[in-house]
Amino acid sequence: MLGATRVETALRRPLPDAAELGGLLVLVAAAAVCVTGAAYRPAAFLLAVAVGAGALVFLLRTDLALLLVVAAAPLEGAFSSGPAGISVTSSPADLRSRASG
Repeated sequence: MLGATRVETALRRPLPDAAELGGLLVLVAAAAVCVTGAAYRPAAFLLAVAVGAGALVFLLRTDLALLLVVAAAPLEGAFSSGPAGISVTSSPADLRSRASG
């Protein structure tokens, strides 16, 4: 049986702080966007949620993102090279480095 002090401690829960209230506000806003999106364009919203969930997983689990990059590397050889023999995946990185430098 629980002691009286544990029950009293559980009943005296502190009020949520500003960060908790902000998180709840964001959650309510996200729920409203979900309801609206699902009502107007269900297929597009489902695709957007799937893409967002995938991006969130890859942001939180960088090991999975790295696995995807490494697993996709053999596909690069299946496509012909871009201009001047530069590979298709190296081209954007090369252009970015030239633009910044």
